[in-house]
Amino acid sequence: MILVINETIDSGTPQKVADFLNRIPQDEIKLEHFIYLQSRGGNCSCAEVINHLINKSEFGITLVGFGQLCSCAFDLFFNHQGRKMLTKGTIGMYHHSSINVDIHENNKPDYTEDKAKLIYLTGHMRQETSKMMKMLNFTAIEVKKVRSGKDVWFQPERMHEFLKTVNK
Repeated sequence: MILVINETIDSGTPQKVADFLNRIPQDEIKLEHFIYLQSRGGNCSCAEVINHLINKSEFGITLVGFGQLCSCAFDLFFNHQGRKMLTKGTIGMYHHSSINVDIHENNKPDYTEDKAKLIYLTGHMRQETSKMMKMLNFTAIEVKKVRSGKDVWFQPERMHEFLKTVNK
């Protein structure tokens, strides 16, 4: 079976993946199934749920990146524990995660929820960014650009280098 995700990753995307996995017949468990992914990013939490669904499923899921894999889609692709493939022209983009919070005039978060979001962003997400850069062997220049808050774009050749690194 084949699922194509060609959209911003949002709250509806994990359900599409769950529906796809639930439609795979039991007698096709050992067959290879494909999820094609192209996205400019979106909600990091939703990408984590998708990755969990795919990695914990009993099916052989091959994740195929095409077009562009940006932000949380980049994370989703390279954190996939199963087989991964890239189409020839796939580009990628990685950067620091961001989150929306309301700030008072006194330069502090409006709500307790916003304080929790900031802790999540500067704790968990910062650690995840560091792990990704280490796992893919980012160059010192790439790391510096990400840490300075820039979007770092990767051409197809570099994306295939990353793929070789994680497929070892």
